[in-house]
Amino acid sequence: MSKGEKLPRAVMLPIAQHIVDVLGDYCQRIEIAGSLRRERPLVGDIELVAIPQYEKDLFGIADLSRNLLKHFLVQKGVNMPKFGDKYIQFMYGSHKVDLFMPTPETWGSIFTLRTGSHEFNMWLMTVRSGQVGVRFEDGRLLRRYNGELIATPEESDVFEHLKMEFVPPNMRDDGRWLEYAREI
Repeated sequence: MSKGEKLPRAVMLPIAQHIVDVLGDYCQRIEIAGSLRRERPLVGDIELVAIPQYEKDLFGIADLSRNLLKHFLVQKGVNMPKFGDKYIQFMYGSHKVDLFMPTPETWGSIFTLRTGSHEFNMWLMTVRSGQVGVRFEDGRLLRRYNGELIATPEESDVFEHLKMEFVPPNMRDDGRWLEYAREI
């Protein structure tokens, strides 16, 4: 797929689901995000959010340096132009896959932001967060006054702290989310 080319959701969703199924054995949790989750008719890339599993030591304690998901991708020889602790980009055939790896405490905020849309995210980060005394930084939700991390193990936690109803992913485009934001 050439840069900028988009394919129908009906083509991309089974591909994304197959990737989730394969990677799922190496994750505590993995979900499809981005435009696929928002049910957009055309999709340019595949966005996934995953909490990796980690190898455990003799006492059953997770060794955070032994990310089993990353190890699997390396072992399989996957082409990964970007390879970090929180983000990996790889190619699956001609499809670009963006894989975001939050902690369990930041799952909700990362999943919300990686679902998008861009306009929805900008509104959350600049308008709504300021109205309720929180801020987003590096995908984490923090208290504005002291920078304390607000745990968001679920997406619903993000909306609770933003003092708004949960916005279904398919309503996060074209300003449709505004009907879920009550006045403060």
